[in-house]
Amino acid sequence: MRKEYGHRVRKAMEYQKKAVMALLPESMEGHLEVIGGEIRKMMLELAIEALRDCRESDLCKEFFGRKRNEDEAGEPEKNAEEPRVKKVSIL
Repeated sequence: MRKEYGHRVRKAMEYQKKAVMALLPESMEGHLEVIGGEIRKMMLELAIEALRDCRESDLCKEFFGRKRNEDEAGEPEKNAEEPRVKKVSIL
């Protein structure tokens, strides 16, 4: 189900891109491709920097340090008040 939804979203994005390109002169198409590529690279750099900052933060070190200690103990502490979290991947 998730793969199908991701495929449909990608397909919709392709159609959206084609629609925008159809509204603009053909001479602009190359420029927009370059601009889109640069924006993708900038967003990737921002995401990498954010992850690096998160890893280096005291909160992250404390969390993963505690998690590692729990894993080494063999049985992680379970808190009944903590809600269960479902992992969601965004394509």
